[in-house]
Amino acid sequence: MKLSQMILGALIASTVALSGAQAAVYIGDKLATAEQLASKSSDSDKTTIAETLSNSVQESITNGYNSIGNTDLKITKGWHKGGNLPFDSTFEHVTVEVYKNDAYVKTCHAYSFQTKLDGPYQASCVKPK
Repeated sequence: MKLSQMILGALIASTVALSGAQAAVYIGDKLATAEQLASKSSDSDKTTIAETLSNSVQESITNGYNSIGNTDLKITKGWHKGGNLPFDSTFEHVTVEVYKNDAYVKTCHAYSFQTKLDGPYQASCVKPK
C-alpha cells in the first residue's frame, strides 16, 4: 500500500471517529474499512471510493455514505469498467446497492469523474422493476 493511501485511510478513520458516526457503507455484510474506502480508481482521476460516494450527484448515495435518513450502501463491485448504464464502458465506477430502512431501493454506478470542476461525482442508478 502506498503511503498516500495509508494517510488517506487514517484521515478517513479519524474523521469518522471524531464525528461519532460510521459511514453506512458495507462490503458484503461487514462495514467497509477505511482502507477499502481509500481504494483509488486506476484511471487518470485516481478517485477514492470515499470521494465518489461522499460527493455524488445522486443524493441517495451521499445519504448512504453519510448515514442520513436510515440509508445504507452495499458495494457489490469495486472499481471496474463495463455494464449497461451510460458511461459504463468508458469510465471506471463502483457498483453500489442503496437500501432505505433496510429495504433495497436501487443499484447505482458511482463514477470516478466529477460532473463539473470541484462538483459532484457522476452516478447512474437503476430502480428494480
